[in-house]
Amino acid sequence: GIGGGALLVPFLTYFSVDMKKAIGCASVCGIVIALFGSLGYVTSGSIHNTWTEGFAGFVYLPALFGIVLTSWFMAPLGAKATQFLPISTIKKIFAALLLGIAA
Repeated sequence: GIGGGALLVPFLTYFSVDMKKAIGCASVCGIVIALFGSLGYVTSGSIHNTWTEGFAGFVYLPALFGIVLTSWFMAPLGAKATQFLPISTIKKIFAALLLGIAA
């Protein structure tokens, strides 16, 4: 999936939660969703005996490491960007992201 942030941020901002707080909340929820989702794919794959080279259950480890490393370095940049960008710009960037996901 695309993660809970694509749904949670618009939901929270609709109910008048500050955009920056909504992004922070969605980030925490995204970590929890990713962790338990990954654990679920690892355990369900191991039940079906699908252990092959490069996989842990149904999780392809090179992709996992690529996503983790990218997130590790890009998350602080995104956090810093929300500190100095105006809210209107953040909303436009997020809207463009949602349109890209929808396309």
